[in-house]
Amino acid sequence: DASAEISETFLSGFFDKSRCRFRSVLRSDDADLIGGIAGDAAAGEEVWKSSDHAIAALACIRIFRDADLRQRNPGARVAAACAVECLLDDFGYGPYASEGVVPPTNALGEGQPRRNSWHDALACLAILVSDAC
Repeated sequence: DASAEISETFLSGFFDKSRCRFRSVLRSDDADLIGGIAGDAAAGEEVWKSSDHAIAALACIRIFRDADLRQRNPGARVAAACAVECLLDDFGYGPYASEGVVPPTNALGEGQPRRNSWHDALACLAILVSDAC
């Protein structure tokens, strides 16, 4: 079915298992970039975005909660957990929620864009929906 095929393509194309992070651009089997936004990476360095991780976590949670999709994509739960863990630890939403001292960052890597509220809103929604709190 189309939903299963889309979810399989989503996980295989955007989830980097070795880094346990979600890419901003789709990668094909031959590791060529297929899309993305100009300026996402500088000198071959990938930029990791909190908004990408938040949307990916929400998508993976949706995949996992559907019995048919879960059977075809057993890694969706792990991918969602990785995305939420990145939001809490790597992007700094965990310490910010508990201590409130240092604001979280919206991007990791070279050429980080400025922080904005919609990235924060998506990240908070993903964390809450995941039951990580």
